[in-house]
Amino acid sequence: MTIYLPNDIKLIIYSYGCKEILIFDSDFYKYIQKLREDFLLNPLTIKYWLETWEYPFNKLPRAYTVINKLNSNISPHRNIDNSFNEMEISGFIPLGIINDLGEIPNPSLDIKCMLIPDNVIYSRAQIYITTNVQYYDIHKIVVDDIKRGKIYCKLWSI
Repeated sequence: MTIYLPNDIKLIIYSYGCKEILIFDSDFYKYIQKLREDFLLNPLTIKYWLETWEYPFNKLPRAYTVINKLNSNISPHRNIDNSFNEMEISGFIPLGIINDLGEIPNPSLDIKCMLIPDNVIYSRAQIYITTNVQYYDIHKIVVDDIKRGKIYCKLWSI
């Protein structure tokens, strides 16, 4: 008995890591190739805002360049850039999960490394941090076309 599944349902299965579905179904493979080709020809546009984190130099002794964030009473200042940046992504870079508003609340590390200058990413989980470096993080990422963005995330999932 043969069970037929539509390509949209197969795409959901494919996005959850079952890449073996491509081996057994050549029609679905052609469908995936067509969707990917559409993103290569017409890239997905994202808007993002950067935030900078830096420690105040006037509160730190000059000898302190590495501090333990758990034991220190000095906190960094966060500045959010009001202007947004745009970028077109054509594929092969996982974004994260897009919510219904078109925002990506937890972007993947790959997209962070691509968007942040000099790859100086501020990590909230890191205990020791260098204080004489300006760190960056993604404040917000928004996808213009939500429907295409969700298809993109299914094609190139984390």
